[in-house]
Amino acid sequence: MVIEARAVRTVSSLAPEGRLDGFELVAEGGLHALVGSPGDGVSLALAALAGRTRLRHGTVFVDGAAPDADPRAIVWLGRAAATMLPETMRVDAILALAARVRGGRTQGSTAALASLGIEALGSRRLRTLSRADVRAVALAVALAADAKVYLLDEPLLDLEPDVAARAVHLLRQRARDAACVVIVGTASEREARRLGAEVHLLRGGRIVSPPDRNGLAVYRAVASDARALVGSLAEEDAIVELESLGSAVRVAGTDATQVAAAIGRAAVRADVDLVSLERVENAAPGQVV
Repeated sequence: MVIEARAVRTVSSLAPEGRLDGFELVAEGGLHALVGSPGDGVSLALAALAGRTRLRHGTVFVDGAAPDADPRAIVWLGRAAATMLPETMRVDAILALAARVRGGRTQGSTAALASLGIEALGSRRLRTLSRADVRAVALAVALAADAKVYLLDEPLLDLEPDVAARAVHLLRQRARDAACVVIVGTASEREARRLGAEVHLLRGGRIVSPPDRNGLAVYRAVASDARALVGSLAEEDAIVELESLGSAVRVAGTDATQVAAAIGRAAVRADVDLVSLERVENAAPGQVV
């Protein structure tokens, strides 16, 4: 299974999702991540791959055919998908309805919910759920379908930690066992690495070369409470690698300015004192002591 975009450009737009300008991608079976901010066009790229947005130029192919040649081959979970679910219906009824509309093979509603550990939500009406639970239901609907390509925009956003962990396992399993293509859109390279995905960086509407992993900006931070600092740093998207070294913490990212700013914010948030902060040049993981 291969999904391919060639020289894709979209109509110029001032919308938050930006525009695509020469977007090219070849994604073979497996797990992939489009990494970039909303303004870089991540959401728009996923919609283009799904055949859900008008192209000014370029083409998209799914195994050599247009995306709409077999509508059941592609599952697209946009950012607004959770808000489009019928809020007055029970969760199990929503999954049953989605299965009927889509046709083809799908998981049963109970199995789909259980795969994310949210089977207890089946008898609840959507409007009674929290934002995190609604997001989880939308993801369950997407993953219940038997498709060849899954295009998922920020699928882990707002999920409870245990649900997110199950979702990561499911995405990896789907990409590995079903020989299909799973493409996740995210603003966080750290999240993409957590997924174990092949990373494609999107900047200004086009794919750019990924940074050399040996060229990361690496800092060594010594704090009054290193453990608290590590916990706070885990919330920062600019951090790609994080390692606790006793009283010191090794922190790395692709942008030195953003990494330094993230360390400062994390220290304030954790209410810890930074004893020292130094940039370490040409350091590989495990070299900072």
